Amino acid sequence: MAQLTIEELNFMLGAMGYLPPRNEEEHLFFEQMHEGYVPKTKDRHVDIEAIVCGRCEMRKPIDEDEMHFVAEELPPIYADSMYSMAARNFSNLPKSVIEKIKKQHKRKKNNDE
Repeated sequence: MAQLTIEELNFMLGAMGYLPPRNEEEHLFFEQMHEGYVPKTKDRHVDIEAIVCGRCEMRKPIDEDEMHFVAEELPPIYADSMYSMAARNFSNLPKSVIEKIKKQHKRKKNNDE
């Protein structure tokens, strides 16, 4: 792959919107690349005065009380692997799961020998 010169890199970054366009050519290229683009923030309003005056408050999108794990609700394909990453959170696991992990490790060691 050919290496870009600094001038080509600056043109590319300006045309893609990472840098402001330096001339009309970069501006036109940017307009052509983003023709028909509709931003996700269209028809939304940010109340700057509320932010500055401290009337704006941060809210979590999901209440932590609503988030819970119920094994019965899982599809059957996940039943065996629901604790597949459990070793990283070993101290937070139920004793039954810890015992199951230990049994699996013992079984693997016996099969290797």
